[in-house]
Amino acid sequence: MDKIRTKQVWIAAGLPTPRFVRLAPGADLRAAALGLGLPVFVKPSCEGSSVGVARVQAEADIAAAEAVARAYGGEMLMEEMVVGDELTVGILGELALPSIRIVPKGGWYDYAAKYVAEDTQYLCPGLDGAEEEAIRALALAAFRAAGAAGWGRVDVMRARADGRLLLLEVNTAPGMTSHSLVPKAARQIGVGFEELCWRILEQTLASLPGRRHEGAAASGGLSCWRWCWSPCRWWAWWTAGG
Repeated sequence: MDKIRTKQVWIAAGLPTPRFVRLAPGADLRAAALGLGLPVFVKPSCEGSSVGVARVQAEADIAAAEAVARAYGGEMLMEEMVVGDELTVGILGELALPSIRIVPKGGWYDYAAKYVAEDTQYLCPGLDGAEEEAIRALALAAFRAAGAAGWGRVDVMRARADGRLLLLEVNTAPGMTSHSLVPKAARQIGVGFEELCWRILEQTLASLPGRRHEGAAASGGLSCWRWCWSPCRWWAWWTAGG
């Protein structure tokens, strides 16, 4: 969830991400914005769901961004605004799921577009052919470089000017309702919501010693755990005396 450190790791690994400036509490936002070049986004380094994000498109917007930064009080990230398509790629183990292109009606995927608006479009897969292969490979590389494992989501921008793919952040706890983005992407490869939950759970069980049945192969572990934890079978076993 630390956007600044994640971007520092990506840069060290040679992975593409928009230019940015780290803002300590009390930093001069005006000097940073003019130095980086407008337009920019100002966002808390360790928040999600677009909470506390301010758009600075002109010098007149800097005062509002400074008020947001003061209210937050923590370390902020100032990032160049990339004009183009916003995409996200879910990660499940070693698999990058189909990308999703997010098309908010208002042109900016803010908190309202995510959780309030009913007219935000989600196109899956978000890209075609070689571009789709490229964004999935990039997302998986970014996920690994950040030290993430199991499952998550990587947000990416595709610059309209030249088609470059630029990494924004990793979400290590993405939404998991049936309408959230990772389940949407999983459905594109035939993995329903229940199956997705089991696959995520199985990864955690497989990583803990002694939690899997002796000799259970990775491919058979899922059905084994399903049988053991089925409420109906458990109740039948219990009422029969164990």
